Amino acid sequence: MQIARSGDDGRTWASGPDSCGGQDGYASGVALAPPDVLVLLCQHQMPGPTGVFGPAWVRVSVDGGASFGPAQTVPSGPAAPPGTIQGYQLAAASAGRLLVLETGQHASRLLLTENGGRTWSATLNPAASAPVVLVGYQDPVTGRIAQGDLVWTTRDGGRTWIANKFQLSI
Repeated sequence: MQIARSGDDGRTWASGPDSCGGQDGYASGVALAPPDVLVLLCQHQMPGPTGVFGPAWVRVSVDGGASFGPAQTVPSGPAAPPGTIQGYQLAAASAGRLLVLETGQHASRLLLTENGGRTWSATLNPAASAPVVLVGYQDPVTGRIAQGDLVWTTRDGGRTWIANKFQLSI
């Protein structure tokens, strides 16, 4: 897999490896944050000997993808059955503040790091009644999660969340 990047608003492009490293890693998600942060969410393509896939990891670039920091493991939730590939979504407010939503068979959980993936904390466990369709930051401390008819909002970078019901008026 290749990742193409442009430093001149898309007039020219340079491509390189996706930087997830190893023969079985691939970038399953990317996130951007100003001014030049590019974050890769990496997953294993092949399960281990027991049929279980290893944990995901993130790699952070602060120079638009020219180079990446070390792989930082995303803590795994409850063990998935053999052969099950976990779903992930990624959002970045900065090189340090990242959100990773892990979706399993029966539940989701939101993980926050404020130091580029060195440590993580679980901050929200959205109900499994509706899939999460969007995780993102609108500025360095305000983030949103769209799930079914709910919009979860944080105003402290991802430590606490408030749910508001979405209602369409016509």
